[in-house]
Amino acid sequence: MKGCQALAAIKGRDYVIPEDVKELAVPIMSHRIIVKNEINIGNNKAQSVINDILNTVETPLEKI
Repeated sequence: MKGCQALAAIKGRDYVIPEDVKELAVPIMSHRIIVKNEINIGNNKAQSVINDILNTVETPLEKI
């Protein structure tokens, strides 16, 4: 979350929006995902998993 807050600040905001989280999801989380299969080439599979999740989950439209 700190990275998202920093990105928001760089963009001139004092709040995080869903696009900030989406923008940093792969660089921040890909090294934490372990994909077990027969062929695992670097972080590409982890990046693919994160992108699939981001494309599947709906972005909230209002403050929770």
